Amino acid sequence: KIEISEKYLKLKLDEIDIRYKLSIAKQNERDEENRRKEILREQLRAEKEIEENKDKLERELVKLQVQAKKGIDVQDKIDEIMTKIEADDYLLTNRKSGWVYFIVNKSFDNNWIKCGMSKRANVQDRIDELSSASVPFRFYDLAVVFTDDAYGLEAKIHRRLHKYRVNKANNRKEFFAIDKYELQDILNKEFNLDVHFKENIIDEIINVIMQRNIL
Repeated sequence: KIEISEKYLKLKLDEIDIRYKLSIAKQNERDEENRRKEILREQLRAEKEIEENKDKLERELVKLQVQAKKGIDVQDKIDEIMTKIEADDYLLTNRKSGWVYFIVNKSFDNNWIKCGMSKRANVQDRIDELSSASVPFRFYDLAVVFTDDAYGLEAKIHRRLHKYRVNKANNRKEFFAIDKYELQDILNKEFNLDVHFKENIIDEIINVIMQRNIL
């Protein structure tokens, strides 16, 4: 006939609540630290890729300039390469600049949209990389936005969409269960972005798959 007092019970429940909140806080700290490391790895990888791409463009530019001196009309190609080199210089100088992308995959629910960021010179390389990450179908972009602060914009969008987050236990998972037109409206009205998502993207995916005889 042993009993515990209400005061003792309340203290134990308070202790459990404190331990739970402490555990969540520690997990959030670990997640944030992992995300910082992931961002740094992505940034270093992107900068290396941009530098290699710039070096390749500069070598190509020298060849074209030699051809131009010989009287060969290659000015259009020279102008195109110069524009690409300037873009690479901008990405290297402005370390926060990059792409925020919104992509979907037929492997998941039709309303699941992944919002991520990349500093790659070609953001499609990052999307293709994700497509090879143990998913049966490829990722397709709804829209891609270039910004001077890709990290900041991505973080703000993630906070705004928290209630739509598919995996609330792990903030590193970037899927959000939201209608694409609702998301488009949020991005344009609240973030002042000029975003226009592609129409019928799922039908487009199915058509591509059928054309490749995958089904």
